[in-house]
Amino acid sequence: MQNRDQLAAELARLHELGSDALFSMGADQKLEDASQVIAYVDQSQLNLPEPGYYSGTEPDSVKAREGYRAHLEKIFRLLGNTSEQARTAANDVLHIETPLANASLSPVERRDRKAWYHEMSRQQLQQLVPAFSWKSYFAGIQFDPKGSMNVAVPRYMEALNQLLENTPVSAWKDYFRW
Repeated sequence: MQNRDQLAAELARLHELGSDALFSMGADQKLEDASQVIAYVDQSQLNLPEPGYYSGTEPDSVKAREGYRAHLEKIFRLLGNTSEQARTAANDVLHIETPLANASLSPVERRDRKAWYHEMSRQQLQQLVPAFSWKSYFAGIQFDPKGSMNVAVPRYMEALNQLLENTPVSAWKDYFRW
């Protein structure tokens, strides 16, 4: 439990600094009543142009992914890692980003506003992603969501939950360092 709280607190700190690591959090108009504003949790931006680049087999996707991996390794080396540590860290980042990309809505899917609008309570969000300490996260960003919120891409949040349950702390440290 302490690791979940620490991860949530670190993520809250990064979000306060303007990052959208793992997911983004903000405010948006309620779909059925534009006079109301509710909290929303959405998929994060990807570092490759669109989700298909993370697992596509087309030459452009493979080339972009390998270029991104090389870039990650270079950055980690510049941060003081050995070549082997940099390779491991780059793989950790891709290990986290790839399933999230695979669960993300594509740019075409995001054109349909209803495709990324799913009202839920805070309790439903906690049930959807039980491996994350939403209480610690909301405390970290100094926000107490009241009423419903838009959980834009539930399958993305389910993928995040799987990563949180199955990814070692060392990989999370590399991801947050990136």
